[in-house]
Amino acid sequence: MNKILNIMGIFLVFLSIFSIPCHAAEQKGSLELDCIFEKIVFDGDEYAVTKIADLDNGKIRMLPEYKAFDCNWDILISSQVHDRAGKIGEYVAEKGYFDDRGITKNGGKVIFENMDTGLYLVTRTYTENTEYIVDPFLVSIPQVVDGEVIYRVVVEPKFSEVPDEESSGVDKPSEPESSEPSEPEGSEPSEQQDSEPFFTGDKRSWQSLIYILIGAFAVITGILLSDRKLKGNKE
Repeated sequence: MNKILNIMGIFLVFLSIFSIPCHAAEQKGSLELDCIFEKIVFDGDEYAVTKIADLDNGKIRMLPEYKAFDCNWDILISSQVHDRAGKIGEYVAEKGYFDDRGITKNGGKVIFENMDTGLYLVTRTYTENTEYIVDPFLVSIPQVVDGEVIYRVVVEPKFSEVPDEESSGVDKPSEPESSEPSEPEGSEPSEQQDSEPFFTGDKRSWQSLIYILIGAFAVITGILLSDRKLKGNKE
């Protein structure tokens, strides 16, 4: 999709990364996910967290296994962060690189405790609510909010409904099934089946109109010539 954002305010989250003081690496943090969407509580979903980078004086330092995904993080916009999180998520799922897992309960909440500081990928790895999706997203531990360093981070994942066939962009069949009986094999093609190019309108109607216009032009021309001839005779 135009493309789905991972979490509300993700751009501000990344701005906060570059304000984190160097002493943050000495502390532990936690991440709480509040999984509610339009009053729907997602209890029973499984989420996994994977640390992909350290924070070094406000700079993101990718761990060796994720070096291929490194970039100039501080110039990315939120949609680019979302796309990169998706690619990292595919790699993590393929390799099974999950540091910790948790199940949502008690109102769609799951908390990961005793987390080292760094940049984490969050992935939903199981759900029975398959009509709602949430893409992998990135979150930092800690975050800076109004100049305050927050180690107990709370995030609301960005959910969206799975689009139906009409809005998903899937091509519809060029010849949908009809209630009319199909012609038996080996029969001659009907009059409706022809190989002529597509026309917007009936071609025979256009031909008739052209003939009528030509005839009218001939009649008007004849009348004008006759009128001119009569005037000449009178003079």
